[in-house]
Amino acid sequence: MNISEKICDVLKNEKFDLLLIFVFGELYLINKIFLSDLNLPFLRYFLRCYCNDLICPLVFLPIVNIILAFGKYKVCRFVHLLSVGFTAGLFWEYVVPLFVEDSVSDPIDLCCYVLGTIFYWIALKTKNLGGRYGRIL
Repeated sequence: MNISEKICDVLKNEKFDLLLIFVFGELYLINKIFLSDLNLPFLRYFLRCYCNDLICPLVFLPIVNIILAFGKYKVCRFVHLLSVGFTAGLFWEYVVPLFVEDSVSDPIDLCCYVLGTIFYWIALKTKNLGGRYGRIL
């Protein structure tokens, strides 16, 4: 099987993750371009500061799973997803600010990463993808 056939095979089998990337990627852009400038004080603060941190795992984790699918793996157990989501959140909230001057650490952002990871796990469990790759929790 050549590489283009392998890519087509993986993408064909990962339609759900591709859908999540598309839907939540669009939601991220809509929030970034339009919603974060709403004149509703509390909603505006949430949309600017935390909404994208909730959305991020719903795009990042499907990308991770698509990449892992090339090796016939998938992260779908709750504890594994939580480990990946929490580690990514720690990296973005506590390592990136060491190198990016206008970036700041916020523990609530880390909670949003974890919550977004839990939403991804719920989506996987709802879709019942566990049969193909192993049990989901």
